[in-house]
Amino acid sequence: MTVKVFLFAGPSMAALSTGIDLEDITLLPPAKRGDIHTLVDEHKPGVILLVDGVFFQSPAVGHSELLQAIQQGWSVWGASSMGAIRAYELREHDMRGFGRVFNEFFKHDDLGDDEMALLHSPAPHYWPITEALINIRLFLHDQVKEETLSSESANQVIAEMKSQYFGDRTLEQFANLLKKYHVDDVDNLLQRYRSTQVKSQDLLELLRDQPWKREPTHA
Repeated sequence: MTVKVFLFAGPSMAALSTGIDLEDITLLPPAKRGDIHTLVDEHKPGVILLVDGVFFQSPAVGHSELLQAIQQGWSVWGASSMGAIRAYELREHDMRGFGRVFNEFFKHDDLGDDEMALLHSPAPHYWPITEALINIRLFLHDQVKEETLSSESANQVIAEMKSQYFGDRTLEQFANLLKKYHVDDVDNLLQRYRSTQVKSQDLLELLRDQPWKREPTHA
């Protein structure tokens, strides 16, 4: 029996230009409150991949509807953004998490939900307008490990961006802060940043790995 797979994604997918395999996967817009209830009511149990979801213009996808889906036999996975948040919050209730963003919640008690948030265009392809701080945080941490950036500069940039409203975290602001804290070759650094968006990479790896195929649904 073919199990249907439903993917809620938007801006995390917009940055992906290659390597996307959506065969046998139904792509849906970023999830809002009630979307999971509707899906569960209209379909037999399958797989839900929650990646992106709305935060402010509509109520966020609720814990109760995800729990309902799990209880009715759906395999529910979260990654990258809203999905990573909910997967961490419901990790003891059989919601599965995937990817680097999800795992960051186990490492940092102060990792706020706002770090996943960004402004994006209202319709497909949901192009990001601002930058998700989690993308910047993990990119800078990687640069420190590669010794292309000092930990002091990285921490200063992250701290200043974290203190601001998520809707103000733009690429231009990121560039200005890199210059402010005396980072060398900012243009090259930004080019690398654009090609290593961790939220998008988590989604790509989720689609490639397809971990739900190794775990039966709760039929």
